[in-house]
Amino acid sequence: GALWAGLTAGAVELVDVTFRGNEATSASPGAGVAGAMRLVIGGTGRASLRRVLFEGNQARTFGALHVRPQLYAADAGSTRLEDVTFRSNSIGAPTGANATAWFAEVRGSSELVAQRVRITGNNAGSSLPAELIVSALESATVRIDNLLVADGDGRGLHLAGGDTSTVLAGHLTVAGNLSTGLGLVAAGASSVRLESSILWGNGFVAPDDLDTFGTTPSVDRATGPRALVSVSRAMVTAGECTTATEANICLLYTSPSPRDR
Repeated sequence: GALWAGLTAGAVELVDVTFRGNEATSASPGAGVAGAMRLVIGGTGRASLRRVLFEGNQARTFGALHVRPQLYAADAGSTRLEDVTFRSNSIGAPTGANATAWFAEVRGSSELVAQRVRITGNNAGSSLPAELIVSALESATVRIDNLLVADGDGRGLHLAGGDTSTVLAGHLTVAGNLSTGLGLVAAGASSVRLESSILWGNGFVAPDDLDTFGTTPSVDRATGPRALVSVSRAMVTAGECTTATEANICLLYTSPSPRDR
């Protein structure tokens, strides 16, 4: 790939950078290679990506960490993405635990924050991988706000919490992915919550917008400012809208949010 960075103290910051057409290969299954970038953030290290574009990068290995790019945070480190776009990246030999755009594993008491991130059209030629996989373990914290995940040829977004970690995701739009749009996993004593989000048009054969696993993740389907807003396909065709929730069909957010102004 184009960049490998690891630090246990200090900071790395990328602003107004484009990674395009990079490629990484490895003969070792499970090797943490990424088509464009790999960050290993531990200790008190800090990483910040702002206005970064990842486009047309490719990795041709297989294994759980075969991603583009990979983010890994441990200890008390922090990683922040703002106004980042992943577009038309791909992997060559998917095995199920891979991400076609971005894989993030957050551990220790570290924090991952992603705001205004757009992930579209990343492909693997298989329904197994997701465009984005985020896994929080131990006492880590993940906060995601204003995220678009769309038009992948597999799953859209997979969010998982384990141990005593906290995952809060809001203002998501997950649409047009050929397999499950959003998978939520809450394991152990973790807190995984989804609110104020659009899930629409995922699933090739039948609607498959949201799957939940483990102990029940918190999904706000009620009315109110943080609720999921549902629009049925029939009513979209008729040019009408309802705020009543419906099974497997959820719709909501427009960007930018008033909070972004």
